Amino acid sequence: MDYAKEYLNQMFFDENTTLIDGSLMNSAIQLLVRCFSNPRGEGRNNLNSVKVFRIFAKEIGEEDLTGIFKQFYDARNQVIVHDQLNYKDNIIGLAVNNNSGMADEVATVTIRTGYLYKKNQLLLLRLVDVVTKYIDAKLEEQSKYLISEYNSEEIKPVLDVIRCEDIPMATTW
Repeated sequence: MDYAKEYLNQMFFDENTTLIDGSLMNSAIQLLVRCFSNPRGEGRNNLNSVKVFRIFAKEIGEEDLTGIFKQFYDARNQVIVHDQLNYKDNIIGLAVNNNSGMADEVATVTIRTGYLYKKNQLLLLRLVDVVTKYIDAKLEEQSKYLISEYNSEEIKPVLDVIRCEDIPMATTW
């Protein structure tokens, strides 16, 4: 979520930067939605959008954001990833010369779905903020639980010592 927030805060909303802004918006949407999507059920667990954007959001004084999240979720699935909405409603026809009645050329009008607006950036930032707070709260809850469980053991388990210097770190891709 930190990257999503940074991407959104880098947006310019200038006529010359729409390509860059679109990339930043798409990336932020991808990062947000992947926390809630795991269609094969493999790997990481996914978050429940109702728990985060309805229940938790209300707990922290936000409104129910499930509808807004669904719009970004659908944009991700139907525009960014699968490109269903960008081209399904294109209009293709013939340009007919009024004088001769003969077709001169094939005419196409591409209907594009747009969501690159300042309001959407602000809405997406709200969603990212709620997810960040939700994850922080869950991590804090788990930390307290682990510490409590460990401290309640009369006979403490032997823990492996891990030195930070021994943890492999990726330095290149």
